Amino acid sequence: MIRPAVTALAALAPSTANAAAAPSTAFRMSSYGDTLVSGNVVWHNRTVQIGARISAPSGCARVRYTFSGDGVLLPSNETRQACDGSKGHGFDKTINRVGGVQSVIAVLDMWRDKRWVPTKRIQCERTGCYSTSPVSG
Repeated sequence: MIRPAVTALAALAPSTANAAAAPSTAFRMSSYGDTLVSGNVVWHNRTVQIGARISAPSGCARVRYTFSGDGVLLPSNETRQACDGSKGHGFDKTINRVGGVQSVIAVLDMWRDKRWVPTKRIQCERTGCYSTSPVSG
């Protein structure tokens, strides 16, 4: 008797195939020739998924990600780098507050004169990405 009830409840559950796709925002920053970072931010309720590739054909580059939610810059961040080549990366960031992650800020740094130098900055929200300046550390 329990089995038919469970089957009936499973039939009422929403199908993941019918669920609306999560919105995503593409981004791309380039600096000094072929050095670039490009990828996607996928927006969920309280989580964002970052999937990107950083390329530095000669030398080293890094991308620093920071996150904000409810108008507050969050204390956690993520950094990825590549030297003399290209590397893919991906991660999830969850904020346990109403509204979740509302913006992702990415800064592209180049290794110059024995220090990291910020070269490009972009801010992504659910509606799109835009360059912000001036670039600062």
